[in-house]
Amino acid sequence: MSTETKEIVVVIGPGGIGQAIARRVGAGRTLLLAAHSKEATETAAERLRGDGYEVAVQPTDISDRDAVEALAGRAAEMGPVTQVIHAAGGGWPWNSPSTGGTRSTPPLTAPRCPGQSTAT
Repeated sequence: MSTETKEIVVVIGPGGIGQAIARRVGAGRTLLLAAHSKEATETAAERLRGDGYEVAVQPTDISDRDAVEALAGRAAEMGPVTQVIHAAGGGWPWNSPSTGGTRSTPPLTAPRCPGQSTAT
């Protein structure tokens, strides 16, 4: 049995994009998934484990400093952290007035290229 410690890759926001990135960089490493929703994080972990990845989970509210420090501490305890990927989305559907949110437009917009239409 090998006693070699695997590199740790922290993926914050393991939704669709986060899982795709985790699959790309996770081979031979341990993935530590973190997100606000424990259920969604566990679901993502099970999918990745089913595909052969080594995965740990740490529910984390990234707006809570103590929670982020706990995530960092857990990652450091697991082994050498070589990558931290922040793939948590903007949550536009959650901000939609139709779902009870208060923001009707995305908080950030990409700069427009010269000549690009402003019509949506």
